Amino acid sequence: MGSLGIVLEVWVMPLFLAGLGIYGDENSGRIKRLAEECDVIYFETYTSPFNSIPSFLDEFRWKIRRVSRRVLEEESDKILREARDKKVLIITPGNPLIATTHINLIIDARRLGVETDIIHSTSSVCAAVAEAGLQIYKVGGVATVMRREKASSLRAYELLRENADRGMHTILLMEYDAVENYIMSPAEALSILLEYDVDGFLKSIENIVVVCNLGSVNKRVCVMSVNDVLSGKLYFSNNDVCIMIVPGKMHFVEKEYIDTLSRCSDV
Repeated sequence: MGSLGIVLEVWVMPLFLAGLGIYGDENSGRIKRLAEECDVIYFETYTSPFNSIPSFLDEFRWKIRRVSRRVLEEESDKILREARDKKVLIITPGNPLIATTHINLIIDARRLGVETDIIHSTSSVCAAVAEAGLQIYKVGGVATVMRREKASSLRAYELLRENADRGMHTILLMEYDAVENYIMSPAEALSILLEYDVDGFLKSIENIVVVCNLGSVNKRVCVMSVNDVLSGKLYFSNNDVCIMIVPGKMHFVEKEYIDTLSRCSDV
């Protein structure tokens, strides 16, 4: 039953959580219909720098409230109270349940008996694996490299080693800070990880798939060595949102696909 006790009733007004996908217009028809019928609309702006309200929602801007992570975490009780007698819609970039904050919100809602409905969409993580031509069932744990949280970055390096030992692929995400408008570059991420690379394992990697700006006209996908990334052979601007994938033991079809991708020198 959860820590909030026994649910005595189910509130009839639903809480909708909808994802826009990586292009910003996935599920547009359904989300637009929900926006029309919902009393309150929240648009979260912290999980992705691609956080402009899509044009298909222009007519509803008057009732859309932009919210930060702090609001969704610290004022979730207010949102859940609203869902008691109003239809509430929370719109997110990507897939709505990739972020832990959204998962916690759904858990709290269900513990309180609030009806929930989730509109799933494409996440950048799944799309990056597909762009790299890698098989999803061979993906190991996903880690995020952070500037100030050494434990997180150390765990990312350890996970990379563990996945490599198992022949699994590793997805490395990089810090995005909406408050400081900061996006970590691949070179900075690898520089941080190299602090833990005492035996040269990471430095010797020749194939890293770098996927940038998924869902935009500036999308780039290329294969680089660690040295290539660090040397700056491929320029990354401060606005490039990148995911790095370190392949493990590849099936021959994966290898053939990787070979069709551009090397950094060709981009």
